[in-house]
Amino acid sequence: MKRIIFLCDNLCVAKSFVVSAHDKGDFRIQEALARFKDCCSKFEEWDIYHISRTCNFIAHNIAKWAAVHQKSGRIEFDELPGGVLDDFREWDPGPTLTI
Repeated sequence: MKRIIFLCDNLCVAKSFVVSAHDKGDFRIQEALARFKDCCSKFEEWDIYHISRTCNFIAHNIAKWAAVHQKSGRIEFDELPGGVLDDFREWDPGPTLTI
């Protein structure tokens, strides 16, 4: 793979990740930006575009599931409940249990 387009439902992130080298963008995500650009340096060409979350529920749902379950890194599809992979509605983790 030499060329890739990323779709992001976070407008702040999408804008910050395409700013020019002399513009700092959003200082709160500079470390993530540096890691992202390092990974993208392996491609001949890349770009990132903002899309509505309603067009990107699977990515949002997986990120939400990972946050709820405190998972990071590689996540296998068989770990995810079916509702997380629904691209037409936002996943609801249900009520939070407090003990």
